[in-house]
Amino acid sequence: MVRNIVGEGKYFLAGEYLSAIRDYAISKGISAKSLLKGTQIPIDSLLYPPSRIGVESMYRLGINLINEVENLHCASIEYGQCLAMNAHGPLGLAVSGAKNLKEVAFLLVQYIQTRSNLIEFELLSVGDFVNLRMKENSARTYKVANDVEFFYFFSTLINMALIGEKLLSNTLCNGRFVINMDCPHVEIVLDNQLNRIIELNFSQPHIEICAPREWMDIPFSSINSDLTVLAAEHCKKELSEAGSKGIAQEIRNILRSAQKNKPTLDEVAIDLHMSTSKLQRKLKELNTTYQSIKSEEIVFAARELLLNSKLSIDGIAEQLGFNNASNFSKSFKAYEGVTPNKYRKRQRTL
Repeated sequence: MVRNIVGEGKYFLAGEYLSAIRDYAISKGISAKSLLKGTQIPIDSLLYPPSRIGVESMYRLGINLINEVENLHCASIEYGQCLAMNAHGPLGLAVSGAKNLKEVAFLLVQYIQTRSNLIEFELLSVGDFVNLRMKENSARTYKVANDVEFFYFFSTLINMALIGEKLLSNTLCNGRFVINMDCPHVEIVLDNQLNRIIELNFSQPHIEICAPREWMDIPFSSINSDLTVLAAEHCKKELSEAGSKGIAQEIRNILRSAQKNKPTLDEVAIDLHMSTSKLQRKLKELNTTYQSIKSEEIVFAARELLLNSKLSIDGIAEQLGFNNASNFSKSFKAYEGVTPNKYRKRQRTL
């Protein structure tokens, strides 16, 4: 399956979300030029969206959008309301064929990475609720650290609650979905419709949406067609194809869970329960090496810290395990073509 990826970033979001952002931007009177500034996304992608968008480009797109709206929290809710089922591609179609919320949750846990390889969900039973939680230590640790992450994560959970409410609309359910966010408390006034179906909690340990346990097995009127079955099969096939490259992702996960001292190739092989030679052979089949993946992860972490933290270059070098800032700068420049200082200044002026 050929995948057309546009923009920057090792991780991706499905191209349908670019279309959704475009439509929301149009509704707010935001120009294409303002929306795409510094994203490395060509303007014709707004007319003919690619299969996938690099997550760093979508991150920059989010910054541009937030800079153009009056209120971040209102914009997050409005965007969540704008997302139609078809914005979620084959996964959305598969969800529309689910028989109950439990099946919806299983589909999301199983196939969310066909929509973005940055996000994982886990399903947990907590008291009287079943929680669909953004899983930590997968592609990254999910902590809402800035406005862009708040926008994307909060709007996603708002949209999930609205989809759940729509699927349950012909049933008699008492209660509300609960959305938990791990950022500090903010004052958000929901309109009557949203307040009827959603309870908001901030300063929580996790980012998640929770449904009363009694709702999970309630049957609802789903679309039972060959197309929804085909959509589920498509998700399964796409995930299977991505799985052939899963060894590289497992290595990335191990590297991200380490602190300053990154593991050696031999240590990673032990963690993956295989010999060093077998691991090297598998990586060769993917046209990569352990050192290449390790270098990419260090640079990715460096970009995140340069853009989203107030740490000095010395502080970032220490956090990433470099002996000194000079070695860090040389390594970063070899990969990015500019020094960390120049990269930080350039990105902040975009």
